[in-house]
Amino acid sequence: MNIDLSKLALVDIEFYSGDIPAPYCHTYKILVEYKKGLQTSFELKYLDREDLSEDEIYMEGFTPNDDVNWQGTIPTVWADELKELITKTTWVKNKFTRNAEESVIRVTMMDNTSKTFEGTPSDIRHWESFNQELIQAIYEISRKERPLCVRFLRNKGKSIFKEFSLKASFEKREIQFEVNDNGEISQKHVPWKNLKDILKHIYAPDFIYENAKENKPKKRGDYIDIGEELWYKLGEGVVNNNNKYDALAELINIFEEPID
Repeated sequence: MNIDLSKLALVDIEFYSGDIPAPYCHTYKILVEYKKGLQTSFELKYLDREDLSEDEIYMEGFTPNDDVNWQGTIPTVWADELKELITKTTWVKNKFTRNAEESVIRVTMMDNTSKTFEGTPSDIRHWESFNQELIQAIYEISRKERPLCVRFLRNKGKSIFKEFSLKASFEKREIQFEVNDNGEISQKHVPWKNLKDILKHIYAPDFIYENAKENKPKKRGDYIDIGEELWYKLGEGVVNNNNKYDALAELINIFEEPID
């Protein structure tokens, strides 16, 4: 790499999903410029939808207007994360093409002396994960989506309860964990690097939408709201899907003993 990472001026990330069917096929571009903070633009475009009806698009969980074009500033905490990812990446000179069968990423960088570097990560999985977190941060900043908030309630009856709240801000790369133990409130911060493991345990069981309740439960039991304003009772609305793995016990443990 012939550029000075301590003097980065811009990072341009291009992604293509590969030749998958519409309405899923898409491309996006993220441009981060190191001036007045981190000036960032994000452009997402879905491809090859011309032959699909609106009903077909809706049936797949999309809308006819899913393209995004956004410009703004992201917090400087993202600068170190991006630089660390660049440093750890092994680069190859594969040609970026939209005829690829699999996902492809091209990264172009320039320092403040106008030296440039262009390459493709040899393993794009880390970049895909980073990009998805950054896109989620952009959606939070633009108010397109709210920060993730998961609530877990242990109602023991006779007005005795313990309520947990896990709030994850992709914008700030922060996880805040709060416990309301029958009116006594405590808070702690959980390292951001633990988010994937936490979410893996939260979403491991099967959620039965038909059994979810809109109102906050008052009856004895354990309940979880995964950010949909719907409460699922453990054992009824959310159940184990594997006889060899007690996902419900692990879910409870995530809240009772959060990962430090």
